[in-house]
Amino acid sequence: MDSQMIDQLQSLLYQVTGIDFRQYKRDFLERRTLKRIEELHLKRNSHYLKFIKNNPGEVTNFLKNLTVDHTYFFRDPNKFKALNDLIIPDLL
Repeated sequence: MDSQMIDQLQSLLYQVTGIDFRQYKRDFLERRTLKRIEELHLKRNSHYLKFIKNNPGEVTNFLKNLTVDHTYFFRDPNKFKALNDLIIPDLL
């Protein structure tokens, strides 16, 4: 996958979501993009940009591959205690 395609994908994602993916590692974005291309059975990598532009719901599907949806932090009472005791008082 060429660098130009990753640049175009990052730009498109930023335009649609407002999220700047330039801070993500390129090899991570490339792997996730190739995985999605494979899942969609697209014949060429370049077809993915056209696909994502023509299918607005695909942005959501792609983002699911990029983001972590674990909520362990919010399930741990000790983390809330630390927030309450150590961090929040300093902010107030």
